[in-house]
Amino acid sequence: MAVTLTADDLAKLSFEERVKLLEMIMQSIAADTAAEPAPEWQREVVRERLKRMDERPHPGIPADEALANLGKRK
Repeated sequence: MAVTLTADDLAKLSFEERVKLLEMIMQSIAADTAAEPAPEWQREVVRERLKRMDERPHPGIPADEALANLGKRK
């Protein structure tokens, strides 16, 4: 049985109820998309990025440093 929710209905839900509803929606979307293979263009992007990483490896930076740098970019 399908249920129709309006914006007013959603506004009446508690924060916890809205989060639970969102989790349920995300789980249903994930279940649908898990059966779908990635489109070829996305696979090509991944292949290109992996190739660049192999050609020019970078050791990366520690997570703390990366997080500290997030606020410094403009």
